[in-house]
Amino acid sequence: MAGIVTTEWLEGQLGQGELRLLDNRGSFALYETNHSPGAQFLHIETLRMSEGGMPCKMHSLPVLGAIFGRLGIDDDTPVVLYATNPDDHLSASYAAWSLAVTGHRDFWLLDGHYNKWAAENRPMTQFYPLVGEVQYPVRFDASIFADWRYVRDRMSDPDVVLVDSRTRTLYNGMTGPTIRLGHIPGAILHNYLWDFSRAGTYHPLDKLRERYARKGITPDKEVITYCITGREGSAVWFMLHHLLGFPRVRLYQASLTEWAAISELPMVTGNEPWGEECKAA
Repeated sequence: MAGIVTTEWLEGQLGQGELRLLDNRGSFALYETNHSPGAQFLHIETLRMSEGGMPCKMHSLPVLGAIFGRLGIDDDTPVVLYATNPDDHLSASYAAWSLAVTGHRDFWLLDGHYNKWAAENRPMTQFYPLVGEVQYPVRFDASIFADWRYVRDRMSDPDVVLVDSRTRTLYNGMTGPTIRLGHIPGAILHNYLWDFSRAGTYHPLDKLRERYARKGITPDKEVITYCITGREGSAVWFMLHHLLGFPRVRLYQASLTEWAAISELPMVTGNEPWGEECKAA
């Protein structure tokens, strides 16, 4: 199972069972200052690196298995992940996707993340947990993974929806760090931050389900999410697959860092097919 847990639930689980808690905030200095008791530090860049010169590609499956095994995670280990707040929620969601694509099923994100935990004066520590290394059984889940060929071959398929999880200006090509600007033709814009309230927790799921449906993002279709390097896309993948229950959701992990660098693959600028009707997202 996978989903979200509350700060109250997590505090009640501290020190019990085989739960592994992963701190995915982007700085070891933050972790070293304080963290939730039992949490281990896992930076998102530990989970990917350059491959053949292309940056931000996920590690090979044996490498990912070695990383998770070193964190004391095996088949039966429940894992809770947290970042700082919605702005870096994607660090935790990308780590969760990395668990899922290697076959792990029992993982949860902390709703509200570290900021909510700290605001409620939940327990903190500077001590590191004692965790033994285990053998992590890697089983590649191809059903949640897409590469550029998979995306290219389904761009015009009416049964497939591409979801661009970035900001409006990145989508329409006004700004961006990639070699070419804009978006994959036919992709619908849904910035992952639109799923969160100002308090840092998720909007009600029925409200989110309606928002996605207004854009034609519905559970009867296969959905492929993407962004720049897979982080924002992993947040929308988690929302659709694990919170809204969409059965067929894939992450194009290398996303536009790779796509924009392959000159024969098409990109477009502007708001189409996002359209005026989606501006109320």
